[in-house]
Amino acid sequence: MPYTASKRGPDDIEDMYALIVACGEDMWQRLGLDHWKPPIPLEMFREYALAKDVFAVEDADELVATFTIGFDSPEPYPPESWADKAHRAIYLNKLAVRPNLQQKGLGLWCMNEIERLAIERKCQTLRFDALTRNGPLLGFYDRLGYRRCGDMYVLDEIGRGWDIVLYEKVLLAGGA
Repeated sequence: MPYTASKRGPDDIEDMYALIVACGEDMWQRLGLDHWKPPIPLEMFREYALAKDVFAVEDADELVATFTIGFDSPEPYPPESWADKAHRAIYLNKLAVRPNLQQKGLGLWCMNEIERLAIERKCQTLRFDALTRNGPLLGFYDRLGYRRCGDMYVLDEIGRGWDIVLYEKVLLAGGA
């Protein structure tokens, strides 16, 4: 698995957006989950690429996954949810793995790469959320050792409401 992850800018994300659309359709068909159907508009995804780090994961120049990380929380997460609210944290969102490659180790590779990038950026903690109704995904994060930090209700970027689970993993103890 010679995967590589590279940061992309706002003018080079159409293929990653198409992957998110495909993942949204797959989650709808397989699991009845509609939180990415429709996904955020392409222009909002471009804004992510201006404000955060949007990564393309490739295997031999073929896009197989994408994820976004940044220093700003994507939601107004309650600070009391975290192990240490003073930790320098990086926040993950929009992790998408090509549907035909799911459950084959690529998601694990992505999470390991995200943790590596977080540590490289001197972050002590990786934080994110997941849809409460997505049992398979919650189980995946639980198996990777992420701590469930609470539940909350949020509105997404286009005004839909969702129940989510907050997750966190402390990567570096003490000061970074």
